[in-house]
Amino acid sequence: MGFEPSADQEGQLRQALALASTGGAHAIPSDWLVNDCPEIWTDDGGTRRYSWYQPAGLEFSDMPERYDGYLSAI
Repeated sequence: MGFEPSADQEGQLRQALALASTGGAHAIPSDWLVNDCPEIWTDDGGTRRYSWYQPAGLEFSDMPERYDGYLSAI
């Protein structure tokens, strides 16, 4: 059994893929030299800030599904 999208979901997916395939404007990370997970992105519409982490900071699991060695240096 697989996932069956509704007609509305399929329409939204088609719109998103059509938009992505045009190769339009792209956001560029502005803080990539000082941040391994860039939060400041700039495009033709200006600058946006994204907060990717929890308010308390990074929270590590005792049994992570994926191990990132660089995180162990924190």
